[in-house]
Amino acid sequence: MYNVDSISIISKAVHSLVDLIATVIAYFAVREALKPADNDHSYGHGKFENISGTIGALLIFATTTYIVYKVAEKFVHSKIIEMPIVGVLIMLFSAAVNFLFQKNCLRCYKKSRLHSS
Repeated sequence: MYNVDSISIISKAVHSLVDLIATVIAYFAVREALKPADNDHSYGHGKFENISGTIGALLIFATTTYIVYKVAEKFVHSKIIEMPIVGVLIMLFSAAVNFLFQKNCLRCYKKSRLHSS
């Protein structure tokens, strides 16, 4: 296994993981929030979205704290990146996957807007 030890790659990986977790949480929160009011929730289930947003904000804060910590650690113990081409390839692959995912999300969004009109 390659050890690229690049802060940009580490931060991108952590950011992608947090995005995935936040998206899954938001999906279930919105699904729950769309449920109509019932005997236990006379005003509906809308608070699930607020809780989801709070969890997302905490995840972003934790990610930022981790990345800042890693950057500070790099300043103290700096070294040359050993495998820069591997890092570049990882970042290109990640960008391609992100692009395809966002393209699919946009397609789904446009499709849902057509059905809601």
